[in-house]
Amino acid sequence: MGITDLDPTCEGITCDGTELDSNYTEDKPAATHQWELHLEDCSNLTVLKHSPNLHTLDLANCSSGELHADDLSALPNLGYLHLRGGHLPELSDGLFAKLPDLKVLELGGNAISRIPATTFRGLFKLWLLGLQDNNISALPDAIFLQLRKLLHLDLGNNQIETLQEGIFAGSPRLQILLLHGNPLTKVYPSTLRSPRRLILLDLSNCGLLEELHLNDAYILMLENNAMQSLSIEGSVAKLQAANNKLTHLHMSDKKSIVKLELHENKLEADDIPSMVMGMWRLDYLDLSKNFIDSLPVPSGDNTSEFFLLPNLRFLNLSNNLLEHLHSDSPLLSPSLTYLDLSYNLIYSLEPHIFSLIKELKGLHIEGNLIRQFQYDHFYQQQPRLKELSLFDNVFTTESYQAITKYFTEAGVRVIEKIQRSASGHNISEDFIDNSEPSPPKTGHRYPNRQQCANIQKWSSGDVMIWVGLLTSLVLNVVLVLFFRHARGQKCPISLFWFFGTRQRSNMEARLVSIEDSEI
Repeated sequence: MGITDLDPTCEGITCDGTELDSNYTEDKPAATHQWELHLEDCSNLTVLKHSPNLHTLDLANCSSGELHADDLSALPNLGYLHLRGGHLPELSDGLFAKLPDLKVLELGGNAISRIPATTFRGLFKLWLLGLQDNNISALPDAIFLQLRKLLHLDLGNNQIETLQEGIFAGSPRLQILLLHGNPLTKVYPSTLRSPRRLILLDLSNCGLLEELHLNDAYILMLENNAMQSLSIEGSVAKLQAANNKLTHLHMSDKKSIVKLELHENKLEADDIPSMVMGMWRLDYLDLSKNFIDSLPVPSGDNTSEFFLLPNLRFLNLSNNLLEHLHSDSPLLSPSLTYLDLSYNLIYSLEPHIFSLIKELKGLHIEGNLIRQFQYDHFYQQQPRLKELSLFDNVFTTESYQAITKYFTEAGVRVIEKIQRSASGHNISEDFIDNSEPSPPKTGHRYPNRQQCANIQKWSSGDVMIWVGLLTSLVLNVVLVLFFRHARGQKCPISLFWFFGTRQRSNMEARLVSIEDSEI
């Protein structure tokens, strides 16, 4: 148990660092000048009566019955109160009623399950309220009604299933609202509507939010919700909606979006144009682990003129079903500096595909079916390239070594897949890449595409060899049929020349025996 002396001239910085004796009793002098107090238990709170000017109070391991409103009534100047690691299933009614100057109230991790409607009454100056990591399953309708200056509210990791419409109406200045980790089943748009635009709205890891209709927020976090449809009325600068099941995304104000994270959803190539059309400020786009089998290109209608992404610098299309690349796709923006095409089904990488890109610094094309790469021509187009990854393709050993040597000598960092020696130690520590091609996605209209990711594409030489073998097989069949038909007749001597004169096969021997018997 310790107490720190603070002087107003120190502006919140410890001046002498004196500590309160753990055996403090009421007969000891009052510490009227002390501003900050930290207690590791709530067994003896009489010290609070001797610290009327206390500004910051940190109490740990408080249990029900140990903390009462009377204990806090002696602290009229208290501005910061943190209760941590306690066991307070139910907050007593009016517990904080006599703390009119309280600005920050942290109640996270106290096993709170019930909060009376009047718990926060009178806290007109409160701007931060933390109720995270508790067992709250329901909130009274008017619980936040008087918190007019509330800016930051954390309700994360509770057991809240529903939020009433108008639950936050009494807090018109609310800007940060954290609801992650709650088993929410439905969120009404009016519930989260605020006179001011929310800076951050976190609805991630809620699990059961299959459909969402939301208002605007500067940053919107929606990861891990099994969400299939999302509609946003208003503007969003950064949308994080990874690890869902999205097939539909609608945004009324697309020009506001700067960063869009849609990793591991169910988006297809046809969904992309209508989704990103009009996102002129888009800088970061992550579409990895979706079902995209081709790059979208402008259509012939009049709306295609708006399908431009002039500011796109980061694009991740890894772990999709891409086979071909189109140089006229708006996704290959002239502003691209980083492009990830790894673990697709791409078998051709022509230099003209990147002809419009002038600032490319990082390219990942590992895990594809690429056999040939005009690397010298490519580097002439992309002289700013700093990082390249192309392992797990179908290059020959000689070709791969030539490519890596060329780029290494040019000053480009070539990323190699991690390899381990027989002893289990890493041979190369330059880059550790544990990523693997995503497993086949079931229930999709292309269920077997990903299973073909390791099948090599045939070159023209392979095709010619196959045609030659097939032709030879057909000729052999014709000859066998001819010989059977020719029984009882002399076989033309030219047939023996077809097989050669140095070594006779079993078929030749059989023909000779037939001829001798006839003679």
